[in-house]
Amino acid sequence: MKSKDQVILAIIGCGAAVERLYMPQLVREMESGLGIIFIDRDLDRAKLYAEKYSGSYAASIKEAGERGAQGVIIATPHPSHLELAKEALDNGMQVLVEKPATVDDIEARELAAYSAKSKKHVAVNNSRRLFPSFTHVKKLFDDKTYGDIKSISISDGSPFEWPTVSGFYLTSERAKGVLLDRGSHALDIICWWLGADDSLTVVDSFYDGFNGPESTFKLKLESSTDIQIDYSVSRLFKLPNEFHIVMQNAEIRGRLFSWNEIDVKQSGGDWKTLILDSGQDSTKEYEGFIWKLLSNFIGVVRGDAIPIVTIDDVIPSVSVITRAYELAKPFQLEWYSEWAEDSNNGG
Repeated sequence: MKSKDQVILAIIGCGAAVERLYMPQLVREMESGLGIIFIDRDLDRAKLYAEKYSGSYAASIKEAGERGAQGVIIATPHPSHLELAKEALDNGMQVLVEKPATVDDIEARELAAYSAKSKKHVAVNNSRRLFPSFTHVKKLFDDKTYGDIKSISISDGSPFEWPTVSGFYLTSERAKGVLLDRGSHALDIICWWLGADDSLTVVDSFYDGFNGPESTFKLKLESSTDIQIDYSVSRLFKLPNEFHIVMQNAEIRGRLFSWNEIDVKQSGGDWKTLILDSGQDSTKEYEGFIWKLLSNFIGVVRGDAIPIVTIDDVIPSVSVITRAYELAKPFQLEWYSEWAEDSNNGG
């Protein structure tokens, strides 16, 4: 029997994200009364998770709702996000969806409209907005501390090592590739930094997809205020994983995953490192960011909080990704070009 104040969440998709990110944070809340109902297309896997975490399981969102679930965390492959989120909204639930929220901007806008119509929230796990390094840069931009922004460059890459259960990253055409996966974090940060009044245009877009999921993407963007943006991403090899920003009166640089520091060099000065307080144990900072997101969502379900990041918030970055795929051209690979030319000539 659910008590009046008890929160019950359904979790859809018993895979790596739930195992690595969500449940280590939620188990402590379960000790305080949080209820978890696991849902997976493999019902036996849902049963295993229910047993492991002392929760329960259900065969569908509808069944979870009938058993008291007021919110749902969607951690399935992203091509399924839209329909699952709509089903959860139809059943009166608040929604937290893994990034990328949807596969393109048409779906994102549809989900935003569905959320508004249902009068329920759709939160998105774009947790990097919580990194102190990124929030500090956002404040510097908003305050125009160092004048106008001239350029932003980000490199983002490492070999793919995520222990995917379904393998959809490499087998689903609708899942696309690394830009939709990793790029949904970096491009969201760029759009958030610049704000809603500064739209982005895709100038150049190159990838190695060759009609399949791409592993490397290179983008050149330009903002409506003439900011030049370069973004490189790969899941084949390690890149510097850093950002570099040129402003009117300073330069800023930082590591993508060194979330508590940035380097700043004002005009005519030397580089200086700023150490930023994240307000949590530095040895468990990333877990802390996930917990902030989850505790916020529990507050949304209770009715005493609004989401940190909503589906409406991520539409600008999803739109950039959509345009990038539409305009993408293959990298100019000399060895491939020579082979293609020989083949066309009957060689």
